[in-house]
Amino acid sequence: MNIYSFNKYPPSEYQSIIKGTMIHPCFRLTWLYQDEQEKEDITDYMILNSGSLSISYNQGQRRSFNFTLNNEDGKFTPVGNNNGIWLNTKFKLELGVQNGDDYIYNNAGIFVLSNPNAIRQSAQKTIDIQCTDKFALIDGTLGGTLETTYEIPSGANIQSAISSILLLDNGNGYPIDSKPIVFDTTYTNAVTQYTLTKSANESLGSLIIELANMISCDVWYGTGGNLVLRSGTRNISYTTKPTLWHFKDTEFEYLGNSTTYDFTDVKNSITVVGANSNGNAVYVGLAENTNPLSPTRVNLIGRRMKYIDDSNIYTQDFAQQRADYELNKASVLQNTIQIESTYMIHLDVNNCIALDDTFFDYTETRFVITTLSIPISVEGKITIDCSNISSLPYYDET
Repeated sequence: MNIYSFNKYPPSEYQSIIKGTMIHPCFRLTWLYQDEQEKEDITDYMILNSGSLSISYNQGQRRSFNFTLNNEDGKFTPVGNNNGIWLNTKFKLELGVQNGDDYIYNNAGIFVLSNPNAIRQSAQKTIDIQCTDKFALIDGTLGGTLETTYEIPSGANIQSAISSILLLDNGNGYPIDSKPIVFDTTYTNAVTQYTLTKSANESLGSLIIELANMISCDVWYGTGGNLVLRSGTRNISYTTKPTLWHFKDTEFEYLGNSTTYDFTDVKNSITVVGANSNGNAVYVGLAENTNPLSPTRVNLIGRRMKYIDDSNIYTQDFAQQRADYELNKASVLQNTIQIESTYMIHLDVNNCIALDDTFFDYTETRFVITTLSIPISVEGKITIDCSNISSLPYYDET
């Protein structure tokens, strides 16, 4: 048996596997210590066809994972000690595909135990596990709720401020998260222009999201368990993003699609209003969808407005940047098609695929992925929700 990391496996050979008529999904589940060192490979305990991985394009929490373990010997029954599973228990999931003697795996995330349910039915003993990604440790879901006021002064380096938050003592002698953050180098020297304050009963996660919004960045936990901050405006048209897969209705891996028209949530005009700390200046950013290819552009359907009042906005440039970011994010999430596909291990949200479908008149049409649902199953069918990038407000044909 040969085990390979997806990133080191020849891309052409992986593509041949996925395009084949028989795909053999496989999975690897690792029980982790609190510091995320590997404790035990528990793949053999995982019951296939009993769970799924879900990924959504959100600020903060993106990934959730549920599965069932064989618990015949009581190994996984929560008992509240250091040897068994309990609060703060973590798992690593890897998605894989088998090709003869080769097993190719790709990281799918680090997850924290949220709600276990131990079951005994006659002779069968199992435990259902629900997990969320690590943002749950800071957004109040599983931790991160403030006991007192937390303040970040004006002029503080944003990258350092976020790193300091994650290194706070969790109360049991461990930091909340000791892994280094993956920070967009564009904003390495960015500093806060005002004092950020969160009160008791608010969360550290909301503070991090506010810092990310300040520089119009997406923030989430990546597949390796590191917090990621990446610009949400630098490639706002998605035209330079690579195509992760080209689906064709003449090929096996494309199983069909359905289109959802969410008319109630359409927003094509975003106004962002802020004021400086003295209230002497008001900054207004206006972003509208005028893309002539977009079916929700203003001059076709009229204005569908959203108003954002944020007193923390401190410059005109920031107000406009925030308006552009919010319009694009709203547009990505409101117009979706759902594709059913054979099993793949390399897809992720906020990345692009292409589609040929003669019925819907798509020819090499590119879409950005908004959600993924991957069953922990040997059947290997996955569901992809995505938006046509040509309908987004900042699409550029060139």
